[in-house]
Amino acid sequence: MAILIGCSSRESSSTKPMIIVSIQPLQYFVDKIGGDAIQTGVLMPPSASHESYDPTPAQLAGIAKAMAYVTTGNTGMDNQWVPTFKEQNPEISIIDLSEGLNLIAGSCNHHDEEGTGEVGHESENHEDHHHAEGVDPHFWISPSRALLMADRIYTMLAGFMPEKKELFQRNLEILKLEIQSIDTIARVAFAPHVGKSFMIFHPALTYLADDYGLHQISIEQEGKEPGAEGLRKVIDLARKEKIGVILVQNQFDTNNAKTIAKETGAKIKAIDPMMYDWVKSMNFLIEALSESFN
Repeated sequence: MAILIGCSSRESSSTKPMIIVSIQPLQYFVDKIGGDAIQTGVLMPPSASHESYDPTPAQLAGIAKAMAYVTTGNTGMDNQWVPTFKEQNPEISIIDLSEGLNLIAGSCNHHDEEGTGEVGHESENHEDHHHAEGVDPHFWISPSRALLMADRIYTMLAGFMPEKKELFQRNLEILKLEIQSIDTIARVAFAPHVGKSFMIFHPALTYLADDYGLHQISIEQEGKEPGAEGLRKVIDLARKEKIGVILVQNQFDTNNAKTIAKETGAKIKAIDPMMYDWVKSMNFLIEALSESFN
């Protein structure tokens, strides 16, 4: 990795087209398909908030020179800054990878109207799949959706550089084999556990649960940590569902998860869905969930 135009970038010749992505996992897909024909840069650090991150002046200068900005869409940052990107670079293509995907509402847990912290499950039988504001943006964690993302990125790159189409096609097929391999591993791992529940602080695995018939229980509710009453309900639910492992991400405070673990005897396990290497991240997630079920 090198530092280029204020973004975390893959080092390459400055004469090559620059593709900026919103987060590291998307960079993995663009790098895999584009190969040495392109440069890529990442806008948001792994620890940044999708809702409140503000690009630096150096990053905005980089956007002004980029051919495309590739994003998950449906985030506060994009809603605020994409119009600015277009103003600074009228020629930039905005590639929203959520377009055409089967998306899920951003908060799938059920809450009472008074906000007392009543919790529920997210499952594969989600009744609110749609494409609108407020959807969950973590769809790259779903292998079925990752395949569609890869196709979209290929189409983008082939449109920009038709002379490289055959290269991009070969790279696409290699990437799809990686994604299909992850899907096979997940299906074998989760087949004995369909319908089972897992617990996580921030509900980042909604789409993975949707793909494989699992139930996600989120400690965080509507982007907020639970109050005392809500925490007690989560503890009771963890005991009822026999939760043995609580998944956490380093980007979020883990105190509530530790409290629940202490009360229930569960273990804490850190995951990183925001890491660059999508295959490595997915293998780790599958292992972590399998451990929680066993």
